[in-house]
Amino acid sequence: MALALVLGPGLGTRVAHATSPRLRIQKVEAEPMPHKKLRLTLLVSPVEVEGTLIRPDDSTSWSLIVDGETRGEPIEKIVTWKDEVDEAMIVFCVQVTAPFDDVLGLVADGGKDLLKALGERARVAVIPFGESMKKANDFVEPRLAGGKLGKLSADETMAPQPRLQSALKAALDLMEGKEATLPERRLRKMIIVVSDGFAEDSERDKFRKLGRRAHDQGVVIHSIAFAPLEEKAPLLNLGEISKVSHGTFRWAKIKDAVKSQFETLKDEIVGQPAVSFIVPEKIIDGGASKLKLVMNNLTTKDEFTAPFPACKEELCAPGWRCDTDHCVAPKKSLVKRLGWLLWVGLGLMVLVIAFFVLKWYAARLERQNQELAEQLAASQSPPGVPGVPGAHAAGPGVPGYTGMGMSAPVLPGVPGAANANAAAAAEAAARAALIAAQVGSGKPQPGHKAPKLASYDPNLIAQQAAAMQAAAAAAQQAGQHGGKPHVAAPMQPYAHQQPQHVAPAGAAPSLLVMSGPYKGQRLPLMHGFTVGKTPGVHFLVQDSFASGHHAQFTHDTAGNYTITDLNSTNGTFVNGVRIRAHALVHGNMIQIGQVEFRYLVQ
Repeated sequence: MALALVLGPGLGTRVAHATSPRLRIQKVEAEPMPHKKLRLTLLVSPVEVEGTLIRPDDSTSWSLIVDGETRGEPIEKIVTWKDEVDEAMIVFCVQVTAPFDDVLGLVADGGKDLLKALGERARVAVIPFGESMKKANDFVEPRLAGGKLGKLSADETMAPQPRLQSALKAALDLMEGKEATLPERRLRKMIIVVSDGFAEDSERDKFRKLGRRAHDQGVVIHSIAFAPLEEKAPLLNLGEISKVSHGTFRWAKIKDAVKSQFETLKDEIVGQPAVSFIVPEKIIDGGASKLKLVMNNLTTKDEFTAPFPACKEELCAPGWRCDTDHCVAPKKSLVKRLGWLLWVGLGLMVLVIAFFVLKWYAARLERQNQELAEQLAASQSPPGVPGVPGAHAAGPGVPGYTGMGMSAPVLPGVPGAANANAAAAAEAAARAALIAAQVGSGKPQPGHKAPKLASYDPNLIAQQAAAMQAAAAAAQQAGQHGGKPHVAAPMQPYAHQQPQHVAPAGAAPSLLVMSGPYKGQRLPLMHGFTVGKTPGVHFLVQDSFASGHHAQFTHDTAGNYTITDLNSTNGTFVNGVRIRAHALVHGNMIQIGQVEFRYLVQ
């Protein structure tokens, strides 16, 4: 800390004594920590008047002020040189002009005591200056440096302008770029200058520049001022460089006080507190923040600019941490490191879910279409009329043959009924053809193996439907004119089918059950005869491979039967070929689900 030196009006020059203790920050180090924290370590000098150290104890309260805001108490213990493993780099700049001849021995004794207290962790250089200056080449051990101090001798000349500024520049050049011998140690750099303040250039600004350079290099300049010629004004030069570099200024008013000032300097350096605070990284604001320190009720007068975070001499980027002697990038969390993988996985999961939702929705639509087709087919099936050849009601004792809800078409040969009979038959054939054209191809259930399908020609089905409608219209027109209707032969839906067989007179077409629990039963057919596993059909098939309304049998005016698949799931087969609508002939094998039938007309 620098004592204020002022000129008294009309009294020449004199030194004004400090009236209160002072607290001074000498150095601040910012070390990056994990979790975007910083460890701020402040080297401070609490001194009384004349530079006597104020020794903090366990009851001492410390607070850090950042940009005017108190940041709380330190969370790490207060340490001193004895507690730390720091190293010291010291350059003694000693004036050796003739007036200093009597004090050089005291300087040597004080310097040796200081070096002994610092021990082997100190590296020392000695630069004597007067009318000339002998530049030191390098640092030596404390023992060798003490020997050099003991050999100092005064020049024979008065040297009114000793080379003080040159000696300080040489000391700063010698320290520039120097680092601790071990990475984990902190290097404290300091210059101890013993002088009367006279120099080759008395401009105060020259000393301020030297002080700022020392501060930028992390060097503290401690001054021990002695004025053997009673000239006090030059002492202000020493006070300036100590103040700007955050060192301390000590004034030995008499010769014997030189050694005592070395004693207080030794106490300050060895007992200098190192106070550490853990603060958020953001409050330092990239080295622009202003720091003050409070010890009990004693506050530093000057603000200290917060340094950039560094690992020894290496500056660290924001968010990095210090690992022994070099900066280390922060470790990314697992979420950040795998961020893109998580996004890809999430996208795949969404696609899989969307695929199954769409598949479920498509299956639902297919079921709805199937149910709608079955309902349409059931609603368009023409009712049977009792009395039509082959349209016999099931007798008791025929299992599965329900005969529910049937009425046969008008009997041929009944007076006035021929036209109605022809129109009804033509209409029934047209409806059967339309049903065959409207239903889609059935798909076997998953895991069910179905026989190979026959080729399906939509154009052929459409032609059949048109022909049936034309036949129905012709029959209706003939009935209106009292003429005999012309019955057109039904079109063959597939090229491979055999020619239509006309049932002989008195024949009763029927189905012979060839497999299943009702094997051997003979089922008389009727117009609109339905087969399926839904209650209400004419023959109830207890088969999981059959649909609710699986197939329907219809006949034309000549009594020839056609089987129509009602959009079943697993299809209807005639002679092993899957069909939509098929005109039956005697002996055809029919498969519905897993049950086989033979079509008989005799």
